[in-house]
Amino acid sequence: MTSTKKCFYVIHIYSESYIPPDFNNNQTAFLQYLASENLSLRLPALYVFGDSYIDAGNNNFLDTIAKANFLPYGIDFGGVPTGRATNGRTVVDFIAQVAGLPFPPPMLGLSETERKIFVSGVNYGSGSSGILPLPPPAVEIFGHILSFDEQIELLNDTTRSLKGHFDSPESFSLYLSKSLFFIHIGTNDLGIYWDLEQKRKFRTAEDYALFLSEELSGNIPTGSKEIPG
Repeated sequence: MTSTKKCFYVIHIYSESYIPPDFNNNQTAFLQYLASENLSLRLPALYVFGDSYIDAGNNNFLDTIAKANFLPYGIDFGGVPTGRATNGRTVVDFIAQVAGLPFPPPMLGLSETERKIFVSGVNYGSGSSGILPLPPPAVEIFGHILSFDEQIELLNDTTRSLKGHFDSPESFSLYLSKSLFFIHIGTNDLGIYWDLEQKRKFRTAEDYALFLSEELSGNIPTGSKEIPG
């Protein structure tokens, strides 16, 4: 039987404000750290990428069946379903709360004006997204979601828009270097899209998992912290 691991990445271009502890490559240890009573983070912004684990409502604005905008989703989030695939907050909401930041809003829910001025971070996540673009059988089932590549393109749009709000390129670079970039992705590639199409392209699931890791790693900045679980 093939065993697989899902993983997420916390991407941070390190600064003196926050040096992550050694989580010993354990997702549980990371979440326990976030629950610490004395925890505090100094972050100017939180940028979020990935799938339904962190989608804050982007899929509400897309032609897809992969939505979580109905009850019982949101029953512990003021009783209002927001598009989060949970009864309450996502892990990135907790991180934002600890850092004293607003919950990163879904990018597709922002107006053109808001996209140019929202400097505390944005959520680009999209339920059913994966490291690879959706294979055709998945598109037929789920419709249009934001692929990881599309999420990165939206980040590029954001950085181009925000540059004008900083005094200099150096101050903008400093802002980015102190910000947190969080990625949770890969679950759908391994759990759904493998059976739909990818297993016809790879000899083994292990080969496929290695390919996914290499594809994702190629887009991860040097200095990132990997936390498999």
